Amino acid sequence: MILFVDDEPRYSSSYLRELRRTHVVEYLEDVDLAARLLVENEEAEVELLILDVMMPPGRRFGEGETRDGLDTGLRLFERVRARRPSLPVIVLTNVTEEAVARRFDADPHCWFRRKRHCGPMDLARLVRKTLQESGGAKLVM
Repeated sequence: MILFVDDEPRYSSSYLRELRRTHVVEYLEDVDLAARLLVENEEAEVELLILDVMMPPGRRFGEGETRDGLDTGLRLFERVRARRPSLPVIVLTNVTEEAVARRFDADPHCWFRRKRHCGPMDLARLVRKTLQESGGAKLVM
């Protein structure tokens, strides 16, 4: 399964529609639910995480930990990495800070893409390539 975490369903819908043509995709707009699934439930069969950076921090993040949501995705990514160091992650965001991009690009199992440069077909191609290289998800036919 692919887990897609983004707090804006209206912007995610075209990506989801394209991905669901060939993959099983679970969409969560709640970072707390995503953290619970990915960090606390090691049995979850998530083969790829697609993650936004700017999301409401939720209750699982401590006071001041997320700069008012500006780096909630980064904090979730760090928690996931501590438990699942080789889980493929695609960060799909509107964040333009180069320091943020460099942080994600430093991880060998992570790909950083800006939404304005990565349409639904582009994301689908990246997902397909990423899963093939990692030996992950089976296609839905």
